[in-house]
Amino acid sequence: MSKRGDIIAIGGGGFGRSVHHNHLEKYILSQSSNEKPNICFIPTASAEEKSYIVNFYEVFSKEV
Repeated sequence: MSKRGDIIAIGGGGFGRSVHHNHLEKYILSQSSNEKPNICFIPTASAEEKSYIVNFYEVFSKEV
């Protein structure tokens, strides 16, 4: 049987708040052995600020 993988779940904190301070994003990417890992963004039910979502895509669409 193959390994299913790990899930890194984050609630709050500084994740995705700034494209210039991406320490958490680098950590997440470093945990995968894949060159281009799959990353999923699930927003909260109360909706995220648009800038938060834009930052997520900006950071993860390039190498951090």
